[in-house]
Amino acid sequence: MKKNKLIKYACLGILGTFMASSCSDIMDTEPFTSYSEDLVWSSKSTADAFVVGTYSSVLGLADYTSAAGRSIWTPYGNYDDLGNADGSPRESYDVSTNMGINQFSTLRNCNLIIEKAAASTGMSENEKAQLVAEGHCLRGMVFLSQAQWMGRFIPATEVYSYPEDTVKFYKMDLTANPTESYKYVMADFDAAIQGLPETSSSGRINLYAAHILRSRAALQAYAYTKDESYLTKALESCNAVINSGKYSLVNSEAAYKNMFLAGGAYSSPEIILAYYRLANNTTCGSITEIQNTVPNISNDDLAQTGATDRLANPGGVRVLESWARYFPTQDLVDQFLVNDETTGAAVAWWESSQYKNNVTEMDPSTCKQGSVGSNTDTKRYMPTETEAAESLSWSNGQKSRCIVRYGELKAGAEKNISQLMYENRDARFYGTVVYDQSTWQGETITTNFGGNAWSGCREGSPSSWYTTNSNYYWRKGVYEVSPRPYVSNQTDYHYVICRLAEAYLNAAEVYLYKKEVANAVKMLNVTRTTHGQIHESTATTLAEAWSDYKRERICEFVFEGGSNLYHSMLRWGLANSAKATFSDGYADADVIPELDMPVSKIYISNDRKKMAVGYITFADQYKRKFTPERRYLMPIPQGFIDDRNAYGITTTQNPGW
Repeated sequence: MKKNKLIKYACLGILGTFMASSCSDIMDTEPFTSYSEDLVWSSKSTADAFVVGTYSSVLGLADYTSAAGRSIWTPYGNYDDLGNADGSPRESYDVSTNMGINQFSTLRNCNLIIEKAAASTGMSENEKAQLVAEGHCLRGMVFLSQAQWMGRFIPATEVYSYPEDTVKFYKMDLTANPTESYKYVMADFDAAIQGLPETSSSGRINLYAAHILRSRAALQAYAYTKDESYLTKALESCNAVINSGKYSLVNSEAAYKNMFLAGGAYSSPEIILAYYRLANNTTCGSITEIQNTVPNISNDDLAQTGATDRLANPGGVRVLESWARYFPTQDLVDQFLVNDETTGAAVAWWESSQYKNNVTEMDPSTCKQGSVGSNTDTKRYMPTETEAAESLSWSNGQKSRCIVRYGELKAGAEKNISQLMYENRDARFYGTVVYDQSTWQGETITTNFGGNAWSGCREGSPSSWYTTNSNYYWRKGVYEVSPRPYVSNQTDYHYVICRLAEAYLNAAEVYLYKKEVANAVKMLNVTRTTHGQIHESTATTLAEAWSDYKRERICEFVFEGGSNLYHSMLRWGLANSAKATFSDGYADADVIPELDMPVSKIYISNDRKKMAVGYITFADQYKRKFTPERRYLMPIPQGFIDDRNAYGITTTQNPGW
């Protein structure tokens, strides 16, 4: 599709009557230029300008775009800002935390679309129906974001004039619980699929984007309500997308990688909905997934730390000069299976014949400081078992083992230990993670001890100083900007929000809840074999199918779709809990073990003959924690409650908070 037909969010003149002043303690209102409502809704073209303006505030919500920020809530991403770990996975937030309770102006715009389009006398019935459906879908996306985090929201489903209806809005009750909230969410998506067209311009919602969102919401609704009718709706929407024939899965390693880069932004046959940013008003510095994933390294830094490798600086340009803070973990890398060279089976990398035949696995407790490499900065060491026992404990009181795997290359091995670990992986691995000896941003990246981008390549900080703390970097969605991804350099960008793969995996999850193992495995194998290019799952039991499904979802959706993967993990924990009730804040629901333990990194020796895997321990990185009543739902922010109390409105806090 030609770029001049795309929806250019920031370049459109936004028409419409907006609020002219603000009451910021309650509503997120903003002043806008006013136009005649009759003019705005007199034709499809003028109405489109208003609708598209609403897109940026809805699709721009963190739940749909914050791949980096939401990744660290899972064990598959990690954050390090000069030694300061993000507090989210360590539960350092409190009752003041605001996950988006106040969406007044965005909801007002959605409601204006629904109301004014329906009443328009200047558009055809078909045009009006499409816009009304679009408004419902946009509003459903806002409600879904709020329901996923807080379980409750103000169900504003009509236009509230500003300032005339301010008091009326103030007095609206929040939904009572997730059961009520998801009725609003699903009602909007149900309405959306009745009127949306099958095709649309890139960046605009169509019928199949609405179906993906509807299936996503229905799965969440089922987990929080146990109402099986939501499973029927989820499967209905998945089948609608799959059977439409409008989209196809990409079927090569390069095509999967490019789906999240400039090369596939507009041409990938799998993308159903994306949020597009154009270079004329977008810089690398405004995109976290670029600015905070690319490291800051110079050859002077490497000389100072005694690194054995240097950067090529192609074309004489220092390419790596950003502020990396978000990194993949070894936990993620372990999820990508390896095709065994002898059996053809898909196995964990340490279980493959090529690894076992060439590497001796040793007792992790024998790994001492200096066993893999040495450096004057002790923070670069992998702490030993003894040190861990003396100084570190998890938030739940257990002692951290710290070193979990330790291996050495056998004499006569024809490949180095990095090759044995990283070759023959699930094809998605190569489009997701930058690892030792891979090419990225025009450089050959080495993350072994003393490499040009390893965790100790810069000195002077208690941790990574804008370089990796896991010895991996993100590749997925990190554009390679010419001449380099520098803070002020302009770039196009896109966030993938809905794509065909989710239809297959959402369907697989429905079948798992229904205990239809064969159907679930059939669905998950579609993406596993097409995208992953690994041997199909042969799971025959429900437990095996769940294990393979979770791995598949992680490999497929990590570092995209905002909090999609994190909320998937919450959904699995809650849906499979024998005891889970809103009344006690889900305190009796299952602890999700993957969210209640440290995350890991890898050390590879300079000669690539040894490796060790251990937990990231500095800056309290090991204090990851999962408390059911503090995770399955976040609080209604206390400031919001206090503001409403000032108007005489009593608002209850979420149970557990």
